[in-house]
Amino acid sequence: MRSLGINDDNEIRRFTDPQYWISYFPTHVKHDLEMMGLK
Repeated sequence: MRSLGINDDNEIRRFTDPQYWISYFPTHVKHDLEMMGLK
């Protein structure tokens, strides 16, 4: 998780819940795709 830029230990602990993954990554993926020019 640290290699992804997540350095907060409390935040990392939240990833033990699979539902947290589902809520966390779509927003970040969308942002990354927009930064690449996709809409």
